[in-house]
Amino acid sequence: MQPFEVTIEFDKNVAPHHRPERLERRTRTETVWATSQAEVRRITQGRFGAPPKTVTPLWSEADATEINDLLEEVSTPMIPRG
Repeated sequence: MQPFEVTIEFDKNVAPHHRPERLERRTRTETVWATSQAEVRRITQGRFGAPPKTVTPLWSEADATEINDLLEEVSTPMIPRG
């Protein structure tokens, strides 16, 4: 899994209770951990109720490969023979 920066836009009702609605456009940036951009879109729609406007991977491919190698080394400890 890798992090993606996701920007979403939504309308928020900023009017007081029992008043006609007054909608304001809001923009928010969130970090979503996923394995692909398709999964990012699915998670964003389910979690925030809005499709993402932009999806930016925070790791480069080289970083992801290096991190995966490090995780494999950590998850499989070497037992010395003796």
